[in-house]
Amino acid sequence: MRLTYSKVIKSSIGFQNLGRQKQTRVKSLVDKKGRVLDKSIHLYRMWFLFLKLGLDCEDNKIPIYDWVNKKNIWVKVKKRFYKEWDLDDVRHLTFNNWWKKKKHLFLESEPKIVSQSDISKGVYYIKVDERQKTSDVVRGVRKLLKEKDNRHRKSTPTSKYQIVKQHKYIPTHMKYNLFIWREMGYKRRELVDLLEKEYSGFNKGKDYEESSIRRLLRLSERLILDTSDGSF
Repeated sequence: MRLTYSKVIKSSIGFQNLGRQKQTRVKSLVDKKGRVLDKSIHLYRMWFLFLKLGLDCEDNKIPIYDWVNKKNIWVKVKKRFYKEWDLDDVRHLTFNNWWKKKKHLFLESEPKIVSQSDISKGVYYIKVDERQKTSDVVRGVRKLLKEKDNRHRKSTPTSKYQIVKQHKYIPTHMKYNLFIWREMGYKRRELVDLLEKEYSGFNKGKDYEESSIRRLLRLSERLILDTSDGSF
């Protein structure tokens, strides 16, 4: 196989339960310290893995074929965008080990006490009387924020690195594995069998066609290119 850093990931995370959930918009995740991620950690894992695939394609000179213009596209990861990710760690670490070091890049901004010198654009400031009870302060802040949301319904994540597309987790998982299976040398009919076997818990009774494989592979290639360019 031409890939150096990437390998197939197992479908061992309770696909049957995930299959019953709506995957278009994953709820925010609050960790043990009360810090918030805008998306489920599963999607950040997929972002990491697709970036690793992009690095694999770049380092090993594996092209993505442009079927419209009939030419090869050479993957190039945007190093400046991913500067804080430590790309050598992305190449060689597991997601869990990398995440311990880099999770702070994806956390939403936390409330803090500010001084006059901290005031900047794009931030919503609330004045609180320090003599008030905490419960009264929380009640008042909730009321203010509710009024703000009614005026500005569209909210924007505040983390440094944001997932900008609407991903469905399991189909994204499938696209990742399909690309690697193809690089391992599996033919189209074998890919159909692998999909039906590995994702039977999620897609019960679904029969894949070879045309479906072709479409999913094109989508996986597009996702590698977009991720390498800084958009996931």
